[in-house]
Amino acid sequence: MQEILIPPFAALLGKYAGGVRVDEVFKEYLFEKLLEGGVNDQGEVEAMLYDGLRDFQRSTKLEFLSPTDAYKVQVGVRHLNDDGLQIKRGVMTIPGCGTNTL
Repeated sequence: MQEILIPPFAALLGKYAGGVRVDEVFKEYLFEKLLEGGVNDQGEVEAMLYDGLRDFQRSTKLEFLSPTDAYKVQVGVRHLNDDGLQIKRGVMTIPGCGTNTL
């Protein structure tokens, strides 16, 4: 059996998923994290979702290779810091990949 790595937020995707579905699941994951972290302003949430998804699509999604590494996603402006959301200077740290087998 070949071992594959999947992002932890993509656990509901099943064995196979297109890039668009991965993006949707990441956006849902980010939305939930923002709400859990107390981000309530609709405009702020929308801006962070837009920035986060755009950065995820351009770089982070392509980097999920290690089961132990953490990954960075730009979700806001440089002055944005939130320890609870693991955001430092507008960059959110998300957990590494989980592993699954085919």
